[in-house]
Amino acid sequence: MLNFFSSANTPPSDPLPSAPILRLRRQALLALIGLLSLLALYHLAIQPAISELVTGVPYINSYGRQRMLSQRLTKALLATQYGLSDQERKQRIEEAHNSLQEWSQQHHDLLTHDVDYLRSPAIDQSIEKLDMHFRNMVAVAGQLLKAVEANAPDAELRSLTTNLLNEEPLFLDNMNRIVGLYEEEVRRRVSELRTSGWIIFGLLIAIALFLHVSILSPAIRSLSTLYKSNLSRYRTLVENMNDGLALVDRIGTVQFANRRLLSLLEVSPEELLGRRLDDFLVPAPDARSSLLRAIVQQEITESRFHRTTTPTPLDAVVRCQSVEIDATDSDPVFLLVVTDITEEKSGRERLKELQNQLARVNRLKTVGEMTAGLAHELGQPICAISAFVGSCRNQVKTADVTPETIDEQLQRIDLAATRAAEILTRFRNYGRMTPQILKPLNFPALISDIEKLCQPLFAQASAKLVAEIETPLPTIEGDQLLIQQVLINLIQNSVHALDGLPGERRTLSLKIDLESESTLQITLMDRGRGISSEEMSRMQEAFFTTRSDG
Repeated sequence: MLNFFSSANTPPSDPLPSAPILRLRRQALLALIGLLSLLALYHLAIQPAISELVTGVPYINSYGRQRMLSQRLTKALLATQYGLSDQERKQRIEEAHNSLQEWSQQHHDLLTHDVDYLRSPAIDQSIEKLDMHFRNMVAVAGQLLKAVEANAPDAELRSLTTNLLNEEPLFLDNMNRIVGLYEEEVRRRVSELRTSGWIIFGLLIAIALFLHVSILSPAIRSLSTLYKSNLSRYRTLVENMNDGLALVDRIGTVQFANRRLLSLLEVSPEELLGRRLDDFLVPAPDARSSLLRAIVQQEITESRFHRTTTPTPLDAVVRCQSVEIDATDSDPVFLLVVTDITEEKSGRERLKELQNQLARVNRLKTVGEMTAGLAHELGQPICAISAFVGSCRNQVKTADVTPETIDEQLQRIDLAATRAAEILTRFRNYGRMTPQILKPLNFPALISDIEKLCQPLFAQASAKLVAEIETPLPTIEGDQLLIQQVLINLIQNSVHALDGLPGERRTLSLKIDLESESTLQITLMDRGRGISSEEMSRMQEAFFTTRSDG
């Protein structure tokens, strides 16, 4: 007999040793702190410096623009001194004014722009000299513009032009020097940042190697060892189970089976894997329906099968239940645990048989206890038969006989014999071993039979039974013989409880009524001494009794 049922329990796995875990955790924490520190260093030091270098490029370009503006101013002033028409001369003067104004604004912006991160003492000195030459050129250019606008003598114009041309090379030299110093400072800072970047990159590589060598590799080795150990343990557990184990898909195709299942079906792995489990059990339609219902609907089913893999098939009652253990795959896998319950089923049937035999023994014991009453009960019809037979003989001897009188006596004999037969039939049926039969109960007839069976007992104990049945009663199915046995046992106990009581208290009361719409209550009451608290505490003990004869 095979039993299919699911198992969602898995044996607990052994944890990794605590000391290596703590060590790996500390190392991982230190590595994480190191990575975060390097990232913070990059964002707080390297990234701002790069941004400053980017913002300093326009500043350096401004110096080149100043140089261009100074040269434009000089050219415009020189052009005003050549033979030009009044309109052209006026345009040159206006151009010179615009160049001077724009140059002055550019120079002011350069002096006030915050680029301290690129400044050095040499640059500061060059800027001071540049500012001095700038002021000299602006002063000379202003005087020259006024002289040109006033049509000053040529000698004055040439003198002012000479001064302007003398200041311009000095200004341009300082300008070139400043641009060169700034470019040199930028190259130095870029070199420093590049070095810092390589250092940070090297540290990141070192931390990554540390993570791999000191944390990831040991963790992978530990997990691999643990996995192999648990896999071996689980494989040993699965292969040595007392139950058969199988992994199947939705249609019951076997993907894995342990040794116990192969032994139950008496097949090899090659014969079972890839085939449906119900191929090895018949009747196939019932088996397939039962298995599919257990797998797909995840409900417990029970059907009768027998094995077909050997010349001597094994009859079995199979109970099936499954639980889906892999719901992520498009084709889920179900776990089936197969248990051979042949001996269990046989034991249950044997226990039921013994219980039936014990019930029959109890009934026979009851019949034995009522034997004296039975003899008394049978004595009356037997004596009546004897008396009627004697009467017939006397009538025959006296020749005072007619067919009518003989028939009357024979009817009386028949009634007495019928009554005796009924008494014997009731006792024989009560002691007979019959299968349990559920059918609608007729309580009035049931109580009447009980009264007749117990009549010898009542007569011997000088007791009587008063029955009260509420009507109408609903239709209730039950085993009449078992209910009869229970009530007779209770009546016997009640009759024994009447020992020593006066006649007016030797009355039993049996009442049958409805406790609720679905519950029928049967109450038997006597007027005996009752049960003490000490006896009540022992009511659950096996074979406990207060009777001296057991």
